[in-house]
Amino acid sequence: MSDKDWKHPELQEEEVFLGYGGLTCFRILGWKTKRRGIVAYDTQGNPLQKKDFFPIFVQRSEMKEANLSGKMIDKYPFKIDLL
Repeated sequence: MSDKDWKHPELQEEEVFLGYGGLTCFRILGWKTKRRGIVAYDTQGNPLQKKDFFPIFVQRSEMKEANLSGKMIDKYPFKIDLL
């Protein structure tokens, strides 16, 4: 399975997986519907043992309201390395 086909297990319907980040990153994201997940995974699909690093999700509808095109939305997740 390619990275493009992989779906985060915590992804809910009508959400976009933004990527991984820490609390500082989460706090500065301006999305109203942002949601913090629980488990971050490495590139091999193994859970990471970092409690301060987690998946971040946002509602697709909010991204569309912000005038992001479908092509832009589909480019997520970006790698967010701010901790």
